[in-house]
Amino acid sequence: MRINAYVLMPNHYHVLIETPEVNLSQAMQWLNTSYGMWYNRRHGRVGPLLQGRFKAVLVESPSSAVSGGWALEVSRYIHLNPVRVKGLGLGKAEAKGEGRGVSRAPTAEAVARRLEVLRGYRWSSYPAYAGYRKAEEWLTTWELLGRMKREGKLARAKYRREVEAVLRQGVEVTGWGEIREALVLGTEAFRQAIARDVKRDGLVQKRAREISRCVGVGQVLAAVEGIRSERWAAFRERQGDWGRDMVLYLLRRYGGMTLREVGSWAGGMSWSAVSVAIRRLSRRMQHDAKLANICERLQLELSNVHT
Repeated sequence: MRINAYVLMPNHYHVLIETPEVNLSQAMQWLNTSYGMWYNRRHGRVGPLLQGRFKAVLVESPSSAVSGGWALEVSRYIHLNPVRVKGLGLGKAEAKGEGRGVSRAPTAEAVARRLEVLRGYRWSSYPAYAGYRKAEEWLTTWELLGRMKREGKLARAKYRREVEAVLRQGVEVTGWGEIREALVLGTEAFRQAIARDVKRDGLVQKRAREISRCVGVGQVLAAVEGIRSERWAAFRERQGDWGRDMVLYLLRRYGGMTLREVGSWAGGMSWSAVSVAIRRLSRRMQHDAKLANICERLQLELSNVHT
């Protein structure tokens, strides 16, 4: 796996990676679980650490002579995350307002604050790209910097100028909306090729979910039953029971199942009832350290399961 760019935010992260095998979902599942548990133990906190579910956007290879620019643009989008916030005048509403000419252009002081945050943000690969610090050994920068048509320090200087120019303009960059919403980024030929693959196999989405299900229903039940010393049949009808809600939560997160699929498996629950049960468990774990620790143990056990 090759890591090209990254940024870690308070409740989520972005990473631009290349993987030779079709195992991204399993890798992200392992990373999210392991990191979340390590962080909670280190900082004495409980409950979910990262916001939302994993989402992947397929980007044509940065080595492509024609479309590698998309990967380069994605790297800029990733690196500017720490400053695209309301406090620095670059929240969504502010950026769109400046772009429409509704609000004033940023002041010199505002630009200086943005640059200070961007350049000094520790949890990002931007300082390595811009030449403010040495790149980590596991970070690949040469491929994207090679698209700057410069070498060494000149390539980093050009990349730095192009990224930091956005902070001086203070507007939403054309194409970023597409990056946020896209499933595939690249040339038209690349997107058409992906579309043909999808059309040729009408079950591609179902198959993708099945591949990502590295944990089966039986494994989830065995894990929860082992913790409770009680069979699933004994507590599956108890509304609000933490064991029942835990099974639903783990099937949703580690089984790759939709809310409807979980509800159908659980005996005909509606998708909304499953959603309520999962949210109830998440809220409960925020105030119940013992239950949060049980969840962490179960997640660790399931994250090490491979089928």
